[in-house]
Amino acid sequence: RLETLTKRLRADGVQVVLVSPSMFDDGADLPSANLPGCNAALDRCARIVRETASTEGSSFVDVHGPMTAFTVDRQSHDPSFSLIGGDRIHPSATGHLFITKALLRGLGAPAVVSSVSIDADKLAVVSAENAEVGTPVRDRQGTLRFVVHARSLPFPVTSDTAPGFALFDFADALNRESLQITGLRPGAYMLSIDGTAVRSFTADELAAGVRLDRENSTPQHR
Repeated sequence: RLETLTKRLRADGVQVVLVSPSMFDDGADLPSANLPGCNAALDRCARIVRETASTEGSSFVDVHGPMTAFTVDRQSHDPSFSLIGGDRIHPSATGHLFITKALLRGLGAPAVVSSVSIDADKLAVVSAENAEVGTPVRDRQGTLRFVVHARSLPFPVTSDTAPGFALFDFADALNRESLQITGLRPGAYMLSIDGTAVRSFTADELAAGVRLDRENSTPQHR
């Protein structure tokens, strides 16, 4: 039983996080065989998991509820939409990303991967979140240089994850890697990271802040 397993784990000093099940898509217009009512049964399982977590004093992350609600909403506009693969059981790549988002948010993961702000005029670090930043310097060619040791990396946007990024707010909710540089003279500036040219930004763009997690040519992404 779930209660027995939870008690044993907690007795051994394990931090227990109970997670509700994924969904069965019995609402999508798909060619595969359907089992109407299967997702409602999983919803009952999800309630049992939630109640067990409350009774046993364990953490709980709900995957089933948000996944079902999102799917029902999308299917009201597109009956063929599904976060599940063609068999109605196993999540697609987009479904896995949705589950990842639910797990990370349920576990309290921050929205910011790292955030750095530099004042190029004063050669000063204005702020640094989840990163250590060395004092900015200018070399003989006038290039602004600074060292960033970020404590985490952004989740990469790939051919598998791109549809999910477009569907729900994964990037803003959990994947913000930002860089701001103020005090630059008007003009265009090439941003390079570890010797790799990322792309050119205007002084205004850098002053407003750029999202590095949206750049596919950074060493972080590679």
